[in-house]
Amino acid sequence: MKIEYYDDPWDHYQVTDFLTKEEFNIVRDYHINNVKPLKEGRNVLPLQLISKEIRRILSPRMYELAAQVDPRRDHSNRVMNIEMHTIQPDWEHPVHQDIQIKKITFVLDISAEGNGTRLYERKDGPIVKTMPWIVNGGGGFIRSDSTWHSFDTHGGTEPRRTVILNIMNIFKANEDSNIK
Repeated sequence: MKIEYYDDPWDHYQVTDFLTKEEFNIVRDYHINNVKPLKEGRNVLPLQLISKEIRRILSPRMYELAAQVDPRRDHSNRVMNIEMHTIQPDWEHPVHQDIQIKKITFVLDISAEGNGTRLYERKDGPIVKTMPWIVNGGGGFIRSDSTWHSFDTHGGTEPRRTVILNIMNIFKANEDSNIK
C-alpha cells in the first residue's frame, strides 16, 4: 500500500495498491455479483450483508491504513463500517461533511472508471479538487469540520463501484465485533 498526502483544500490522502491483486479480484468479483445496479440511483450493500470473508480482507487493510494516516491514535479498538456502492450514471450526492462518529474515511475504487471524491473549502463551494480515480486505491481523509466533499457519476457511461470504509469513533465490545 502506497499513501500520498495532500493539504489543499484540507488534509487528505490518496492510496494505490490498497489490496493485493488476489484480494482485489476477490473483492471486485464479490461486489459485481452482490451489488447489482439499480435502474436509477445508488444501490448500497451494508456491513451486515457483506460476507465474513470479504470483511476479513478489508478490515485489516483499513486498520493498517488508519495506523499510517493517523499514527497518534490506536484505532484497533474502534468499530469498522464497510459499505459497497454501485451508482448509475448522472447521480450525485450533495456537498456534506461526514457525521461526527466517522473518524477516518477511505473510498476504495472498484470499477474501471469513475469520478473521484470532490473536495470543497466550504459547503457552498466551489470544487477545489477532484481526487483521481485509482482502481484498487482511492482517496480518504480524517474527518474534521472543514472536510466538505461530494461525489457523483456525471459523465459516466457505466455504474461507479466503490467500497466505503470508515473507522468509527465508537469502541468495539470485543475483538471480533466487526467481522461477525
